[in-house]
Amino acid sequence: MLWMALITACAGEGGVRPVPRDTGLGTEVVDRIVQVSELAADVLFVIDDSGSMKDDQTALALELPRFVSTLEEWGVDYHVGVVTTDTEDDATRGRLVGNGAARFVTPEVADPVATLAELVQVGTQGAGVERGLLAAWLTLEAQRNIEENRGFARPGVALSTVVISDEDDESDSELTVGEFVDWYRGLREDPADVSFSAVVALQSVGRSSRGRRYLSVASQVGGVVMDINAGQWDKVLDGLGLRAAGLRSEFVLSRIPIADTLDVTLERRVGEELQVIEVASFRYEPLRNAVAIYRVPEALDTVVIRYRTAD
Repeated sequence: MLWMALITACAGEGGVRPVPRDTGLGTEVVDRIVQVSELAADVLFVIDDSGSMKDDQTALALELPRFVSTLEEWGVDYHVGVVTTDTEDDATRGRLVGNGAARFVTPEVADPVATLAELVQVGTQGAGVERGLLAAWLTLEAQRNIEENRGFARPGVALSTVVISDEDDESDSELTVGEFVDWYRGLREDPADVSFSAVVALQSVGRSSRGRRYLSVASQVGGVVMDINAGQWDKVLDGLGLRAAGLRSEFVLSRIPIADTLDVTLERRVGEELQVIEVASFRYEPLRNAVAIYRVPEALDTVVIRYRTAD
């Protein structure tokens, strides 16, 4: 596991136990979550290969150095693969895109940036019916042991899926959003070891966003959400790199809190000194019962979240 969560009465104690207080607000709880430095991550890019995606694929490829440099800066043992949203063609259906012998990029690849830049430019000849959720499920589940996919997803390693598309998902006839979320969150023992990011068209078309199904998954699983039409690929790749590196900015709580009682601090060891840092900028995500911190804590920081819960 990349993370270890302890609910304790004070620093240094182990175990899981709420701290009872004689107050009118119920039980006081302290969740302590340690960010560790030994990082490993599997990242699956699901890229729309329909006719309108050429410019977006090119822009993505140009900014990939930011993504790879983030992984390398933190010393991440990474696997990065690419699959398309075209599930109608058996030659591409749920199969990692190949580049000679390289089916996915690792730190051992001679030129990770150039290799990944070639992989993400998947072309624009794919089916006009985009099924990104189905493609991810095929790659990570139904076809995980076929030759093209074997060895990509590693048991126990943090998993990030990133969908890049200017249209919505149309997998519903074979895979509903609810079915996908239940399956995906169950891929790791700790649901916080999986993330789902959506770089999609956020503007409304009629009454719904073009990426509403992808956004629904991202909101339930947790991940980066960006507008593909904003042209901010530098920010997209920075955010995706940090998320993929396993450096969490979102922390699942052990109990349901009274939201306005939440208090967040960081404990950071600097030499022999233990610094306590107040965290002023955070938000509560009720759908995932998690606290999201706007600035990513450093490796080995302890995130301390205090709150009361109504019994």
